[in-house]
Amino acid sequence: GLLFLCVCKGELTVSVLTDVHVELGYSENASQTDFCLARRPGEQNGTNTRAPFGRQGCDSPMALLTSTLEEMKRRRPFPDLILFPGDMCSHTVPLSKGESFNQKKFDFLKKTVVSGVNEFSKFFPRTKTAFAFGNDDMIWHNQVPRADNPSLKREYYNFFYDLWIKNFPSNQELDNSENKKSFLDGGYYYMDAAEGVRVIVLNSQYFVFNNDASNDPEAADRQMKWFEEQLRYLQAKGSQGIVLYHIPFGYFMGKADVRSYWTDKYYKLYSNLAFTYKDFISLTICGHIHQTDFRINSHERAHGYEYTRKRFNYEILEQLVKKGKTLITKAMKFEQESPYMFYGNMIMHRGVSPIFQNYPGFSLYTFEHEGEKLIPQDLKEFTFLLEQTYNTTGVESSKYWKFLFSTKEDLGMRNLDVSEIAYFMNRILEERETLAKFYYFKYGHLLNDTEVCNEGDEEEKHRHCLGYV
Repeated sequence: GLLFLCVCKGELTVSVLTDVHVELGYSENASQTDFCLARRPGEQNGTNTRAPFGRQGCDSPMALLTSTLEEMKRRRPFPDLILFPGDMCSHTVPLSKGESFNQKKFDFLKKTVVSGVNEFSKFFPRTKTAFAFGNDDMIWHNQVPRADNPSLKREYYNFFYDLWIKNFPSNQELDNSENKKSFLDGGYYYMDAAEGVRVIVLNSQYFVFNNDASNDPEAADRQMKWFEEQLRYLQAKGSQGIVLYHIPFGYFMGKADVRSYWTDKYYKLYSNLAFTYKDFISLTICGHIHQTDFRINSHERAHGYEYTRKRFNYEILEQLVKKGKTLITKAMKFEQESPYMFYGNMIMHRGVSPIFQNYPGFSLYTFEHEGEKLIPQDLKEFTFLLEQTYNTTGVESSKYWKFLFSTKEDLGMRNLDVSEIAYFMNRILEERETLAKFYYFKYGHLLNDTEVCNEGDEEEKHRHCLGYV
C-alpha cells in the first residue's frame, strides 16, 4: 500500500515498522527448509537449535512482533504517528496465483491479520496508526481482488475497513462515507491524523507489474486520479507531505536485468505527479525489500536527459564501485547546476521478519520545519540480535534489542532531504569504510557468507564478511 502524509506545523515524531509477516504456525524447533512450520504429530523436522523469537530464513512468530512493539514502546512511548507500510501476513498465507479459492485459507488470512493488529492496539491504543496493504496481504499472492467477483472483493475490503478503521481504538474518527467509498473501491483512504497532518493511504499493489492487469484496471485508474486530487489539495493548502507505500516506485536489481517494480503506465503517471508536486513532498517511506536503503529520482525534463529510468540507490552500488564514479558523479554535476532535477527522496525499511537474512528492526523519525519545508532531520534504527536468542529460555527479549545507527550521527547526513541523500550516495563511492558500514546497517548485521568470505574478492569481503568493518 501507499501512504501520503501532510504535515503543516510543529515537530512530528513517527515510528515505522514493516513486513512483519506473522506466521501463526511457527515452531521454534522447526527448520528453514520447512519455513519453520510444524509438521503433523510424530514427524521429525526439527533442529537442535531452538529459536523462540524467530529464525533467519523464516517468517515471524508472534513472540517477535510482541517483542518489537514492546521495544518501540520503550524507546518512544508516545509517537505522533505509527506507519505500517504492509505485509502483516507470512509468505505461506496467501493463495498462489491461479489456485482455486479456499475459504479456510481466507479465514486463516483474516485470523493472522487480526492477531497482528490486536498487538498494535494493545501497545499503542491511543496512537493513530496508518495501515497499508502489502503483496502478502492479498487473498492471492500479489493479486488485487478481481472486479468480476464483487462479493469477494466487498468481503475482503469490508473486513480490513472494520479492523483498521472502524474498530481500531485510535482510528475510529476516520469512519466516514468518503473513506468507506474509496476503501471498498481499492483499499485507499485518508487520515487527518492531527492538526495540519493528513495521511493519504494508497494500495500500491494495483500499480505493480506482478499484479494481473485484468484484475481491476478501472479501480487502479480511479485510485491514481484520487491521488492526484489529494496532491492538489496539499498544494492548495501549502502543506508538506510524507509518502509511504509498500512496493517501491522505481527499479530493482535482478540476477539478469534491471526492471521496474511498477508497470510502465503507472510508473509514468506516478512519476509525473511526484515531480509536479515535489515541493510538497518531504519524504517517501517504503517496505518490501526487508533492508534499509536510500533512493532518489530524477526527471527526464531536466537538461533534456532521460534520467527518469535511472535509479540512484544502494542496490546498484556493487556495479558502480567496480565501474568507478560514473553515473552518480555525472548526476551530481547536474544536481549542482540544477537542484530541481532530483526529487522523491525515498527510504526503504528493514523488515521485522528475518526471512531474507536481515535481523528484525524498526525505525524512529523526527521531522522539523525549516521555513516552509518540513525536513526529516534524523532516522534512528534499532536491531534485534536474533541469533543470540537461540536456545534461550524464559529470558526478557529486551536485552537483545540494540540501537544500531543514526543517519545524522553515524552516517554524517545533516538531514534526509533530496540533496543530502544525493551527496551521501556520491560520498559513499569515495569512502570505503562508509560503504562497509552502510552494508552492515542495511541488514542489521554482517552477512557472514561462507563462499564469499573464503573465496570472494576483497570488495565483496569488505561488504559482507565479519571482521571487515
